[in-house]
Amino acid sequence: MAEQARYVVRTPMALWLGTGAVVALVGVVLAGMIIFDQRTPDLLVLLALGACGASVAFWFGMNAYRVGGGRNLIRFYVDRIEVPAVRERKPLVFPRDGLVIGVRDVVVQYRMALFTVGSVKRGKLIELRRGTQTRKLSTLVLADHNDEPALIADLQRFVEGQPAIGRAGHDLPAPRTEYDDRIDRELAQLE
Repeated sequence: MAEQARYVVRTPMALWLGTGAVVALVGVVLAGMIIFDQRTPDLLVLLALGACGASVAFWFGMNAYRVGGGRNLIRFYVDRIEVPAVRERKPLVFPRDGLVIGVRDVVVQYRMALFTVGSVKRGKLIELRRGTQTRKLSTLVLADHNDEPALIADLQRFVEGQPAIGRAGHDLPAPRTEYDDRIDRELAQLE
């Protein structure tokens, strides 16, 4: 079957930088433990264990932002959608029959103590589910953030049984109608 549309995705640089910062913290704590040798303070050991646990939790908790191979594609076909796996370059295939697609806004709340200082929308979270196979993807993995509305629209079209048309199809102007022609004629008479 011929591919209808494709969207380029990649693991965001912020995820790599965040992971690098946590790993650097683990390295600093471990270096401190080596420097102190046998006089390692209990607090430093606790900090090392906490930092190691945080780095693992951070990396595995961000599956929606990870793309197997670093860069990959979301592909639409008549009968299926292919999305990148979390760890592998090989795509996950979701056939149309029985596929459930959920899309929701991701809102990050900033707090000081018990009070919410502000809220910021950070893309959308897309969940593809068919039987036991599930994949969550954030729209922040899109290589071009301008692809987000077209991707969401193509997902909706796919659910409705219509063909995906890609960003270029969504960027086209709406076709002219009789009403447009009538307005043009009336404006021409005013001049």
